Amino acid sequence: MSNTRASSALLFNGNVITLDQQDTVATGVLIEDGRISRLVLEGDELERGHRMIDLGGATVLPGFIDPHAHPLALGATLRSVDCSPAAVSSISQIVDLIAEAAARSSGGWIRARGYDELLLAERRHPTAADLDRAAPGRCVRLSHGSGHGDVLSTAALAVVGIHKDGTAPPGATIERDPVTGEPTGVLFEVGGWLRDRMPSPSNETLNDYAQSASSALVAAGVTAVTDSGRDNTADRLDLYADLIAKDRFLPRPTVMLSPSAEYPLSGGLSGVKTGATKIAITFSGGE
Repeated sequence: MSNTRASSALLFNGNVITLDQQDTVATGVLIEDGRISRLVLEGDELERGHRMIDLGGATVLPGFIDPHAHPLALGATLRSVDCSPAAVSSISQIVDLIAEAAARSSGGWIRARGYDELLLAERRHPTAADLDRAAPGRCVRLSHGSGHGDVLSTAALAVVGIHKDGTAPPGATIERDPVTGEPTGVLFEVGGWLRDRMPSPSNETLNDYAQSASSALVAAGVTAVTDSGRDNTADRLDLYADLIAKDRFLPRPTVMLSPSAEYPLSGGLSGVKTGATKIAITFSGGE
C-alpha cells in the first residue's frame, strides 16, 4: 500500500520564479490541498511521501492576472462559429461555415465571430444578404474580430428593430445602402444595445460560457481576471459567486461596474471583488 499523500505534490528540479521581494529563484514547490505550502531551494533535501513531479529544468511562473477581460464573452466566442482569419479567407467560406452550423441546429440564433474584412478575399464586410444565403430565414449575428462591429441577417435585423426608417442608437452606426437607404446588416458599436434586444442566454448557457472561459484561461496560466464589461451590474457579481460555488469558474474574478450600478465599489461577495467603474468612449462615431 502506498503512503503517498493523495492531496500533495512535490515539484522539483525546476526554475521557479517567485517574484517575491528578494527575487527568489527556487528549484521546486510543495503543493498541499491545492495551495503552495513551501518553496524548495537549491540544496534542500526532497521530502518524500508526496506525489513527485520532476520538472526537468522547466520554468514555473506565478499565475497571470488579466486586468481587462470579458470572460463570458470569451466563453460565448469559444462556442460560436469561428470566422477568424485563421479559419476563413473569404466571405464564401464564412457562408459555408454558417450554413453548416444552421444545418446542425433546428432553431434559435446562430452566433459567429472573428471576421476581419481587410483579410477577406472580397475586401469588404459580409452583409445581411450573405448571411441570408447561408441560413435563409434564420437569425444570425456575425461579430467583427475587434468586438466593435456586427453583421445581422435580415431576420435578426427585424427582431431587434433595425429597419429603413429607424435611427441608430446613441453612439452607434448603421450602415445603409446608398441607393435604397436599407440597412446592409453591418453595424458598429451596438454590443450592449443588441444584448438588450436579443434573447437572454439561459442560466445553463451562461454556466457553459463561464466553464469554457475558465478552462481556456486556466490553460493559459491566468488565475485572476477583471471582468471589464461596461454594462456590468450587481447581477454579474451574483452570477460569479454562483459559478464559484459550483466550481465552474476557477480564476479569481474582479468585476468592473457600470456608473449606474447600485452596489458598493469595495468589498467582495463569496470570492468576487468589485473593481473600478468603466466609462467607455465609442470608436466608430454616430451617423
